[in-house]
Amino acid sequence: METRYFASANSYGGFYSLFWGIFDSREFDRIFVLKGGPGTGKSTLIKRVADFAKSKGGGARLYHCSSDINSLDGAVIKIGEKRFAIIDGTAPHERDAVLVGAIDEIVNLGEGIDDDWIKAYRDDIINLTGQKSMAYKTAYSYLKVAGECFDNIFKKKRDWFDINSATKYIENLDINTNHRSVKVEKCFISSFSKSGYRSFPLYWDNYETVIGIGGDEINRRILLKLIGDKLRGNASFLFPTPLIPDFPEAIVADKCLITGIGDGLTTASADEFFLDSKCDKEEIKLMSRIHGELLDEAVRWLSIASDIHFRLEDIYVKCMNFDNNETIFDKISKKILKVCECDN
Repeated sequence: METRYFASANSYGGFYSLFWGIFDSREFDRIFVLKGGPGTGKSTLIKRVADFAKSKGGGARLYHCSSDINSLDGAVIKIGEKRFAIIDGTAPHERDAVLVGAIDEIVNLGEGIDDDWIKAYRDDIINLTGQKSMAYKTAYSYLKVAGECFDNIFKKKRDWFDINSATKYIENLDINTNHRSVKVEKCFISSFSKSGYRSFPLYWDNYETVIGIGGDEINRRILLKLIGDKLRGNASFLFPTPLIPDFPEAIVADKCLITGIGDGLTTASADEFFLDSKCDKEEIKLMSRIHGELLDEAVRWLSIASDIHFRLEDIYVKCMNFDNNETIFDKISKKILKVCECDN
């Protein structure tokens, strides 16, 4: 089976990574950490290794890039009882080898770069890299102000949220709160990028019960935060909200999925707990409009950064000998099989 998530996010506070938790060296038999510039084939190699594992009867969990849903940042694969990971270890989610040799191995795709060719593009690379960095900084500056705007809206709406009624609703949910989780796994099911807000499916069939929280976005955030606080210690899987990672977007507890995303799955509306008649609707409406405009500007600058990144990729592709990547793929495949043979 193949599932898809994100290991990082563009948030109100800037770039937010869950890499070190997801790819904890102690929980794998082998981790391949890829290094190399844009366009050197890291995402393609990750997908090929995941496909190789599936061809051997294994499963794969793919982690997509939070800024480009079509690109991969990593994959967790399992063949039998053996677990492997192959990840992009370059900025912004820099990850080096921790248990060097024992678990982690650095794989340098940059070895395939033709030194003479790349020198001809030196100035272009320097200029484009600087422009890309500035575009991301500008995008994150808009996200920061949008976050401050969101906080103001959230506080005002929470003041008129019926916490007592919401708490009673949560207590009546059919969830076993006596089940204690040893570890809470975290990853993102959604991202905020040049394409705006994008989500992957949550694989409903994996759960015995699905509780869908509908209603206004911020009302959903408030109710899901209350549910998350109630289930602290009982949740086995937590999907943070990309723009505000402290807020859950979905929670798994005792084979039950509680989620604020997914059309047609609403079993409760968070709006039921909002005292609509008592709040200043015009002020909230104005702040919501400003918040939306700030997010639109952030999207525009994330798109500019992405365009620059693709230009950098084009340069590196011209300078790459991809035959070297074939050799690397063969070596990784053989190492995976060798580890798996230890079980036999």
